[in-house]
Formats: sequence, structure tokens, C-alpha cells
Amino acid sequence: MGTVYDWLAASLVERLKVDPDLIRPGELFRDIGLDSLSQLEVLIWASDAYDVDLDPNDLPDTVGGLAEKIEELRS
Repeated sequence: MGTVYDWLAASLVERLKVDPDLIRPGELFRDIGLDSLSQLEVLIWASDAYDVDLDPNDLPDTVGGLAEKIEELRS
């Protein structure tokens, strides 16, 4: 993964106090303790940080999946 993944991981630790040991590219958001509201927060942060339009109805289930989606939209 690239810098988008690193930014997402750091944001989850800093903003939502997620244990960094739980964050892996294939880990489901719900398995690291994020409920639907927290997932929406992450979507908003990422949309703002990377100036991309992320659809809440099309949110990937994993940290790595969201990083890939953002990279895809940026290219």
C-alpha cells in the first residue's frame, strides 16, 4: 500500500484511537471497532484530505479497500 493507506491508518489511530496493531489492509472496519457512524467519519476525512467524491453507499469494507478506492479516484 502507499501513502493513502498510511494516512488512513494514522488517522484511525489519532482520531478514533484505534489500536495500531489492529490496522491491516484486509481488516474489516467493523473488526477494528468502527461502527457505521465512525466509518462515515473516515469517509468524510478521506474525501476532504484527497479531494475525491466518495459515495457512502459504495464504501469498501476494509482499510486497504478504501485506500485503493481513493487512489483509483485520484488517477
